[in-house]
Amino acid sequence: MPKPSCLNIGAYFLIVMGLTVCFGWYNQIDSLIQIHPDFVPMQFNTALGFVFLGLSIFGINYEYYFAARCFASLVFLLAFLILIQYIFGFNIGIDQLFIEHYITVATSHPGRMAPNTALCFLLSSLSLWFLTYFPPRIKFLSTASILSAFVTGFGTVAFFGYLSEVETAYGWGMLTQMAIHTSVGFVVAGFSLIVDSQCISLRRFQRLPFLMLPITSGIIGLTITISFWQSLEASESMIRAECVNYRHNLISEGILIMGVIFSIVLGATIWLTQKYREQVMKLKQAQYQILQLNSQLEKISYLDALTGVANRRLFDMKLSQEWKKAYNNQSYLGLIMLDIDYFKNYNDYYGHRKGDECLKQVAEAICEVVRSENDLVARYGGEEFVIILPNTDKQSLDAIALRTLNSIRQRSILHENSPISKRITASLGGYSIIPESVDLSELENFMNKADQALYEAKSKGRNCIVIRSLDK
Repeated sequence: MPKPSCLNIGAYFLIVMGLTVCFGWYNQIDSLIQIHPDFVPMQFNTALGFVFLGLSIFGINYEYYFAARCFASLVFLLAFLILIQYIFGFNIGIDQLFIEHYITVATSHPGRMAPNTALCFLLSSLSLWFLTYFPPRIKFLSTASILSAFVTGFGTVAFFGYLSEVETAYGWGMLTQMAIHTSVGFVVAGFSLIVDSQCISLRRFQRLPFLMLPITSGIIGLTITISFWQSLEASESMIRAECVNYRHNLISEGILIMGVIFSIVLGATIWLTQKYREQVMKLKQAQYQILQLNSQLEKISYLDALTGVANRRLFDMKLSQEWKKAYNNQSYLGLIMLDIDYFKNYNDYYGHRKGDECLKQVAEAICEVVRSENDLVARYGGEEFVIILPNTDKQSLDAIALRTLNSIRQRSILHENSPISKRITASLGGYSIIPESVDLSELENFMNKADQALYEAKSKGRNCIVIRSLDK
C-alpha cells in the first residue's frame, strides 16, 4: 500500500498550483494566470479552492480528519455559492472579494469561476466528506470513489477540449470557461481522491469493495464519452446554424457508441481481472497453508510424541549426516547413550502415567545441557536416550556427560523402588572418534562402541559415566 508521502504528490501539486496562481494575481504576472493569452485565466477563487482541496487531501493521508473536513467544507461553501449565483442570476460579492480581476478573457463575470469548475469543486468536497467519515464505511468509500470519477472525467474532457480545439468541451454556453490548468488540477484531484478511497479501504478493511474499481473506471469513461459527444453536438449545431448547405455526419454518434462500448468493456475487464486476482490470491493462500501443514507434519514425523525430542528416525538421519561431515572435515564426532536406571521398577511402582512424566522431565534435563544447534537429543527407545555431538572429543564428551547426569539428579524425581538411590539416576556411555571411512559398517561399529560403554557403566553399578575414544 502506498505511503502517505507518495499519496501526497497530488496534494502538493494542487497546493503549489493554487498558490502560484494566487501569487500571479497579486503581483499581476499574467504568465502565471494564463497558459496562453487567448485562453481563459484561472480565477483567484479557483486557485484558492485548489489550495483548500490540496490541504484536505493532505489531512486525509495523515488521518487529520477534522482538519480535512474543515477544508472540504470551505471548498463546498465556495462552490455552492458560485453555483447559486449562476442559477439565480445575482451577485453576492464573492467573485472579487479578495482581489480585483483585470484579465477577463472568456469570462462572463469578472473573477467568477466557470460553472463546470464549481461543479467539480462541489463533487470533490462531497467526496472528501465521505472519506473523512470515521470510522470509515465501505459504502461511503465507494461513493467517494464514484464522485471522484466524475471529477476526473470532467477535467479530462476539458483538457482534451483544449487540445482538440472543441470550445464546448470546456465552456458551457456563454458562461465563464474552465481554464486549461484548472482542468489538469481536477484530473489530479480526482485521481488522488480515487486512490485515497482505495487506500483507506485497504488500510481499514484489508480489501477493496469488489465493484469500486470497475464502476469508477466505467464512470470515468462514460463521463468523458458523453461530455465529448455533447460538445461535438453543440459545435455541430453552431456550424449547422451558420452553413445552409451543411451535411450532417455521424462522427459524434460514432464517438458516443464506441465510447459507451469501451467504458463497459473497460469496467468488465477490470472486474474480471479482480475476480482472477482474487482466485489467484485464494490459491496462493491455500498453497501456503498446505506448505505449512506439510512442514508441521514433517516436523511432527521427526519428533517423539511423548517427550518432544527427536525420534529414532531423525536420529538415524542426523547421525549419518554428521558421520559424513566429520569424515570430510576430519573432525571428532561424539555420541552419548543414556539409560534411566531401574525404569521398569519405576513403572511397576508408580504406574505408566507417572513413568511418562518421568521420561518428559529427563528429556528436559538433557536438553538444558545440550544447547548447540548442531547437537541432537533423541529418544532411542523406551527409557533410553542418545545425544549426537559433532566436533566433540573425549574430554569434552566426558564434561557434557557429567553435566547431563547432574542435570537429571537436580530434578530430584522420587524413585522409592530403586536399589541404588531414592531419586531417578541414569547411566551414560559415550564414544568419540574421527571417522576413517564413510562405510555403514564403520558407523554401526561406532554405535556399538557407545553401546558397549553404556553397558560398562551399568556393570559398574549404574549412576555413572563411561566415555571411550578410538585413542583409548
